[in-house]
Amino acid sequence: MVTGISTGKPLDRTLLIAPYFKDLLAQELRKEYGTYLNTTPIIEYPIHEVKRIADVVFEFPNGWLEAHEVQFSSITPAELEERTNDYKKAGIDVVWWLGKSADTQPNREWVREVFGRSFHN
Repeated sequence: MVTGISTGKPLDRTLLIAPYFKDLLAQELRKEYGTYLNTTPIIEYPIHEVKRIADVVFEFPNGWLEAHEVQFSSITPAELEERTNDYKKAGIDVVWWLGKSADTQPNREWVREVFGRSFHN
């Protein structure tokens, strides 16, 4: 079991591997989809206007920004909608990748309804 140094409580292993998955996502999308070939992926992109940090943002040559959010922890459709609206306010499109506790039927349905597709484990 991995524990937090200062707390001694069990540490969520997802926190340890999340940076790896963000980097892997950026690499794989650029490799597999021509759309992302000429983009610049930025891990942990700060969005100051809405006080959020996007997991991975792809910056396209024309300046368009597309965020990819890898959501493992529990979240509700209302929270997904709030975060999506924050990205829209900042002029950034978003793609949600659902896994672990976030991969629920209501979340899948919300993502499909809003975006027409969903990515989940």
